[in-house]
Amino acid sequence: MKELRFVGIILVLCLCLVRPLRADTDITPSEVYMKAEEIAREAELLKRHFGINETVAFEPFQVDLQPRHVWQKLYFIHTKINVLRTKNKFPGITANSMEPVLQLEPYLNYEQAQRILLELHILKDRLGIKEEITPVETIEGKQSVDVFNKLHEVSLQLEALNREPVTAEYVFAEAMRVFDDVVTILQWFDIDDKTFPPAKVGNVTLSQTLDETFAMMKEIQRLQRHAGLQITDFSPFHKKEDVRMSDIFNMTGMCLAELMPLKAYTGIKELTPAAQYHEAKTIVEVHQLLSWITRKLKLVREVR
Repeated sequence: MKELRFVGIILVLCLCLVRPLRADTDITPSEVYMKAEEIAREAELLKRHFGINETVAFEPFQVDLQPRHVWQKLYFIHTKINVLRTKNKFPGITANSMEPVLQLEPYLNYEQAQRILLELHILKDRLGIKEEITPVETIEGKQSVDVFNKLHEVSLQLEALNREPVTAEYVFAEAMRVFDDVVTILQWFDIDDKTFPPAKVGNVTLSQTLDETFAMMKEIQRLQRHAGLQITDFSPFHKKEDVRMSDIFNMTGMCLAELMPLKAYTGIKELTPAAQYHEAKTIVEVHQLLSWITRKLKLVREVR
């Protein structure tokens, strides 16, 4: 009976959360933003449940971002919800990946936001939380960067909720996803890869490691230009002071997002593998892995 009750809850939540998409799927960034606001309110509700009063502040990014970057931020939020699950002794749920698309449309982010809301409702049920959030009013005039900033705020709230900042292990896991994507590209072009890991830099800093994500992005964007794809200026993400592990995590995710249209352009349908947690990794191993990926990307001289 307990299993039937849980299935019933899931079905009701699905009916409540999922509205039929319009036939032309012309979901706007403003509608995605409204879902992001729902996620933010659910995160605040969870913080109250656990008695966490910590507030987060950040400087919103002023960048011409695209829906694919919002998708990546939603993926990271799902990852942090998974951390919360495991901290409460619930089995972990792998965040889902998507087949590469050349142009990711907002309706895909709308779907993903609804999946996250469903995960949060399931978590609330497991925790015995009955409180509901206040309905979100209609919001208009939002762009992808606004959605990204709202989700970035949620991501920071979840770090406070988890009482666990982003660690080198999490960054390494996402860097391995980039590694796997790049290996897939090299194999697709039948490129003989004889690269080897560079030497570890024992005293490497967070700032130097963030620089390495930008070196990696430079190579990805070189290939994007060769393919005639749109380029995003990530320079506002390139902090020079007070660099945190979460900044490296964020830029590693942006590299994953930028590989998606590149994979789609070449015809690669293979999904990016799910992240695998690696124990006892440090910033030294993260920097080494990012440098190795950059070496591999330099082997690709043209995109066809």
